[in-house]
Amino acid sequence: MSSKGCKPNAITYTTLIDGFSKAVHLQEAYDLVSEMSAKSLSLNIVGYNSLISALSKQGMIQQALEIFGDMSSNGCKPDIFTFNALILGFCKVDKMDEALGTYRDIFLEGVIANVVTYNTLIHAFLRKGKIQEALKLVNDMLFRGCPLDEITYNGFIKALCNDGAVERAIVLFEEMMRKGTKPNHVTCNILINGFCRIGKVQNARVSERPDTSWIDT
Repeated sequence: MSSKGCKPNAITYTTLIDGFSKAVHLQEAYDLVSEMSAKSLSLNIVGYNSLISALSKQGMIQQALEIFGDMSSNGCKPDIFTFNALILGFCKVDKMDEALGTYRDIFLEGVIANVVTYNTLIHAFLRKGKIQEALKLVNDMLFRGCPLDEITYNGFIKALCNDGAVERAIVLFEEMMRKGTKPNHVTCNILINGFCRIGKVQNARVSERPDTSWIDT
């Protein structure tokens, strides 16, 4: 690009860093950050979040924290995407105390948690069989005015089905429908698998109506 007389600016670098990060070409992304620094160009929130997210998804939480530290040192204020990425990174490496600490930091920074924040934590606790911890987060979620979505419900329905509590899962499924949250194909697959696991294959029939999804019980 430079050889053609087109001088890259901060936006150019950020776009490339975002692309390399999403493609998990992290060394190339790091090299571009170094180039920016050498040219006294500042990385913006989009670039920082791209790197932190890519590193966190790979379970490279220490490297993600280093980028977060650089971000803070350079006066770039984190947003909810930053915090969500770090929470995911901690959950990936089973550091739930740190994940919850980051969750608390969200509010200290005056940022508003969203459904992705809660779902990441809830699903991590459910995978560990810690339903009570997950339910505490649901209570906090509702207290703060963040509604449950189909991903939230799917996590609990799956946890119940995995424990063989399919009837309780159906009760939750019906509550989900009652509250206006539409189930998706994942919801139906979870319940179908749940019925099959307890030998009730005849119960696992899905309505073919295109406007809704029901499991016949």
